Amino acid sequence: MDPELFNTRVTRRVVINDAANALAFVIGFAEEDLWTGQGQPSRELIPVAYVYRNVGPGGKIDYREMLLAELEKKHGVKTLAECLRAQKLAEIFR
Repeated sequence: MDPELFNTRVTRRVVINDAANALAFVIGFAEEDLWTGQGQPSRELIPVAYVYRNVGPGGKIDYREMLLAELEKKHGVKTLAECLRAQKLAEIFR
């Protein structure tokens, strides 16, 4: 799908793990035609999780993007902070 057909917004607090040089956040997506004229989605936003690693100096930034429900189910996490633990990062980026 064309990204220009979506309205998006960060729907959760951005989580950072400085020791792991990693961060995670969730973006809510709604198709353009689902939005009302007042800037509010007329239906629920679709939550998509983004997990980044190697965001420090000299690192080659890498990321994973997946539906939040898929991240929670596949990797057994309940919070974004759990995704940034070394063991979970290794699992997510396998």
